[in-house]
Amino acid sequence: MTTEKDVRGNVSLSGASFMSGEAALADGRLSSTHLIAADYLVALEERPDDVALALELAEWLEADAGHRSAWEAVERSADILSGLAAPQAVLSEAGPRRSRSRAGFHSRPPRRWRTAAGLVAGMAAALVLVAGPVMWRGLGADYATGHGEVRIVDLEDGSQVRLGPQSAMKVRFDGSSRGVELRSGEAYFEVARDPRRPFSVEAGQADVRVLGTGFDVRRRKTSTEVGVRHGRVLVRSESRKAELTAGKWAVVEGGRLRLGAASPENVGAWSARRVVAADRPVGEVLDDLRARAPVLVLLLDPTLASERVTGSYDAAEPVAALKAVVAPHGGRVRAPAPWVVIIDREKSEKSR
Repeated sequence: MTTEKDVRGNVSLSGASFMSGEAALADGRLSSTHLIAADYLVALEERPDDVALALELAEWLEADAGHRSAWEAVERSADILSGLAAPQAVLSEAGPRRSRSRAGFHSRPPRRWRTAAGLVAGMAAALVLVAGPVMWRGLGADYATGHGEVRIVDLEDGSQVRLGPQSAMKVRFDGSSRGVELRSGEAYFEVARDPRRPFSVEAGQADVRVLGTGFDVRRRKTSTEVGVRHGRVLVRSESRKAELTAGKWAVVEGGRLRLGAASPENVGAWSARRVVAADRPVGEVLDDLRARAPVLVLLLDPTLASERVTGSYDAAEPVAALKAVVAPHGGRVRAPAPWVVIIDREKSEKSR
């Protein structure tokens, strides 16, 4: 029998407490009401003189105090984003999204509507991240996690899997084999030894086979990473295979297998809310922190992504962690709204 449980906790952001997963919606910090308010803002920017739409918005604001609160919060965020040098950078974080064509009003001069549209797209992406487990289960995954969520799964053979944020896993056990498919994200495995039933993990381009060990698998967009905390595993790519022992890691990308070594205690460090980097691109580290912090992280200076960084960062304090990652390269971090963190370089302010 397979059992599971959630590992939840509050994450601190600029002195406030932000919950992970579905709790963020239930707590009202980022809700569908905010998304509707942002849709009204987009319609306003496109059609500022439409009286009928202005009346519709007025009725919506009067219907509930929460509507007005959400409207004010969205306006504050849009005011900040409208002053940024590259609104398209905001759009690139979440992709395009069509407005529901609702109406609104305001007395100030209209800002560029693309900024407001980018705000809607980003907020929609945050809601999609929270709803991630539902979508993954619809694709056939047995276990899935949302944004900032970690789940412990006890498998029927006595093995245990710690499933990282925004991850999805399918389990295939029978009388002669034990198989797991990691469809997205990251997982740390403690495998019960059973020589008669080999344990394997399929993750994108990599196939991992073990007898009894503790190891971590991370599936990225174009590669798969495997690291061993204790014991040994066999990693296969299309053209090569390699045995890994404690402290060894492998990256499979484009059919090729790249090997390296690190401290064994850093393998699976994410399960303790830590992100460890050893000469990694800033963009990759930011991706890891994005998955664990229940906020949108907008990188407005793409040149920062290719810089290299080494360190250990506390994902339970996302703003402090983000600052520690980008500060050595002249980066700065701002949190203008509960659900948005903006990253750019100090020199960007001077160049505008």
